[in-house]
Amino acid sequence: ADALPADAATEAAEADLFAGFDDSFSEGNAVDRDPIGGDTDASMEGDAARPVWCLGLDIGTTGLSAVLMDRSTGQVYPLYWLTAEAEEKWFRLPMTMWLSAAEGALDPAVTELGAIPVGQVAWAQAQQPDAEGVLLTGIKPLLKAAVPYQAGGEAAPQLQWSDTTTLSLAKIQQALQQLLTQCRGDMAAPLRCEAVGLEPVDFSQALQSLQAVVVGYPTNWPDTYSFNLREAVLAAGLVSRVEQIFFIEDAIATLLSGLPDPKAESVAATVRQPSLYNCNWQGATLAISAGATLTELALVDLPESGGQLSYADFGQRSFPYAGHGLDQDIICQLLAAEGVRQPLTGDQETAGQDWSWRAELPAEADGRWESLQLEELTLPAAGETALADRHRLQQRLQSSPLGLSLLEAAQHLKLILQHQSQFQLDLGSQRWLVRRRDLESRIFLPYIQRINRHLNVLLSQQGISAQAMKQVVCTGGSASLPAIARWLRQKFPNATIIQDTYASDRPQSCSRVAYGLVNLARYPQVLDITRHQYSDYFLLMELLRVFPQQPLPVSGIMHLLEQRGINTKACQLHILALLEGHLPPGLVPTPSDRPWISANSAAVETYQALTAAPLFTKQSNQIYVPNETQGQRLRDYMASVVAGKVQSLQEPLIAQLAAPVSAP
Repeated sequence: ADALPADAATEAAEADLFAGFDDSFSEGNAVDRDPIGGDTDASMEGDAARPVWCLGLDIGTTGLSAVLMDRSTGQVYPLYWLTAEAEEKWFRLPMTMWLSAAEGALDPAVTELGAIPVGQVAWAQAQQPDAEGVLLTGIKPLLKAAVPYQAGGEAAPQLQWSDTTTLSLAKIQQALQQLLTQCRGDMAAPLRCEAVGLEPVDFSQALQSLQAVVVGYPTNWPDTYSFNLREAVLAAGLVSRVEQIFFIEDAIATLLSGLPDPKAESVAATVRQPSLYNCNWQGATLAISAGATLTELALVDLPESGGQLSYADFGQRSFPYAGHGLDQDIICQLLAAEGVRQPLTGDQETAGQDWSWRAELPAEADGRWESLQLEELTLPAAGETALADRHRLQQRLQSSPLGLSLLEAAQHLKLILQHQSQFQLDLGSQRWLVRRRDLESRIFLPYIQRINRHLNVLLSQQGISAQAMKQVVCTGGSASLPAIARWLRQKFPNATIIQDTYASDRPQSCSRVAYGLVNLARYPQVLDITRHQYSDYFLLMELLRVFPQQPLPVSGIMHLLEQRGINTKACQLHILALLEGHLPPGLVPTPSDRPWISANSAAVETYQALTAAPLFTKQSNQIYVPNETQGQRLRDYMASVVAGKVQSLQEPLIAQLAAPVSAP
């Protein structure tokens, strides 16, 4: 639901947000590099004021990027990682973790910094968890499915990672925590983390004195995701207090990446980055952020003064389909198509094609297409979200060497056919020949059509015409497709199209989103302050604390909450949703996320009990009758959810940042 206008109390809280950040501006406020590629080394001079540090964390499905900002000077310092053996800088840490089944230990997959060929290596590890372990990749969507807790002394819920492997959600969260610890600059860590322009000792001091961590999250994702990420950030030791962690949408961060300090009189002429912190964007501006999991849109009419920009100015849409969905559709719509797949015999040659790729499967692996048994599943249509069907398909593909190799091949095909007319794939006993025109018409076109439908709704809601669009900014691997650029040029003939491109899986810069996230320090009014203060989890806990003993009208329940200091005007819609029986998504997994929960998990019975009846029964005249049985169930469940967590959900999150102290 859209946030309601804030009253005086909310405005006062917003004024406190980042209140301690010095508003001074220093020229040369960005690293010396080309956006989304190029040399990132730069020499940055300090300022007389003591640094006030903020960290932007772009936690994607496939990689993590981070940027430090010293708010007292406006200078930014991108983070990068190195292995002990290699000196090449990695500005994107792969979201890949190795889970040892024997010891339950988690370590970063540091071989090639996590760039492990899934089909050729990880399949054996994923299929033999009792003997070896599991390679965890793409864990981001799992963090919105549920909250880890203890049930009868066991970790719950258990997730169905593949058809044959289950993992606890607590272990998934621990995997994220372990990855985040790689940002601390610990010299003893498997990966060495440093920051461009900072000496190691200065970098270490900056991390030890962080005042804020700004994390990106997808549009319309539930507070379950934010709750789980806060716990991981706190457990990783990046900051110590819950209120130091802020969330803004990735698409909004994409736009913030180009905006200069609103307190500065002019953009520094010496800055050589054409799309980082020095864009004179005004008027209708669209951001498209599309990576592996979802596609997000943000549309705003940028005011002349950046200081006038607020969260309410943005219109947003999103849908859960992007790179991974494209890969699945390549398998379902192209590789499974009749006449495309042929038996591979020993006398066939692989040469002579525009491009070919061959994956060797282990001798004991079943390389026949029939072994996938995809006919048992409901396969999603091209471009459709169909989350439950896609979860089941992913589990099936992650259950066999052939399935994992097909996912890897689909990623190659998606990239190569942007430059070649056809693609030859040899895998096990099969051969495929796929043409670019089929990829574009059967895979890319449905995706673009879905983006277009969401965009048309957004344009109508914001009252902006296609001809009035001034600039469009695209970031993320799925938004870098040439087909999307061609469509945008037709859709918005008067707009400048800014599309980030990625030459390889080793980008030579941090993500645009990471730069935008840390820029929240200069645009605090863009934060959704009401959601930061009053999460759905906190509101549910407050409702359970004031749980009435007799039927009450809405006004009576609101009065009970107001007596506890809750600004009910700011979060009225969310309170009404709870009264109507809508629990926070992920507190009990939604139908689309249910396939991730193992049928044998102890949490299944708990979830069934929590949804057996509503917390309140609504009568006429807006009278709500409390269900004490359900109230007690929820109280017991929420007690187990917060047990052992840093987040106690006792108070709303109000930022109170200390003011910087001038150096002696």
